[in-house]
Parts: sequence; structure tokens; C-alpha cells
Amino acid sequence: MRILYAGLVQAFLSGATASAGDTIQFCWAQGARDGTIYYAQAVGREDRSASFAELLTISGVEHAGANCFREESALALTRRVELMRQWLGAELEVINTTYMSDLDY
Repeated sequence: MRILYAGLVQAFLSGATASAGDTIQFCWAQGARDGTIYYAQAVGREDRSASFAELLTISGVEHAGANCFREESALALTRRVELMRQWLGAELEVINTTYMSDLDY
């Protein structure tokens, strides 16, 4: 499988817009059949984990369950970078779905 580098770059750059102390929510799910990682994130929003899971279902993505965390920006960035490293090491395809979801507005 291949990594979509544009998604990785976007993941790292999008964290740069958060100010110190902001809360970031980061959600992801792994495709049930193909090992693709789908993710989205939001800064300073209420919990959107249910809508992220619903987006995947509406989009026809079979997945092994949505995972989300909400943390202060510095800690969230650290966790997100570690997840990206794990996915890169596993050669998973990574797709940024933030633009498709309501996490970004």
C-alpha cells in the first residue's frame, strides 16, 4: 500500500493553525478491507466523533470503528505525529477526510 503524502503534509500543517491551549479533536478509522486510514480533525469544536463515524458510514466506508481524542494542542500534535509515524511504518494509505466532514466548520 502507499502513503498519500499530501494527507500527511496537511495533517502536520493543520496543527500549526492551533494556538497554545486550544483543544484539538482528531478522529481516525481504518478501512475494514483495505488497510486505508481515514482521518479528520477540528480545532476548538464540540465533540464530533459521532458525526465522523456517520460520515464514514454515509460514504460507504467499511471500517473497524472510529477512534477520536480531544486534547490540548501541544499534546494532540504529539499524539497525531506518533500515529502518523505508525501508519507510515505500516505502509498504510492515509486519507484526510476533514474537507468532507463537518469537523472543519
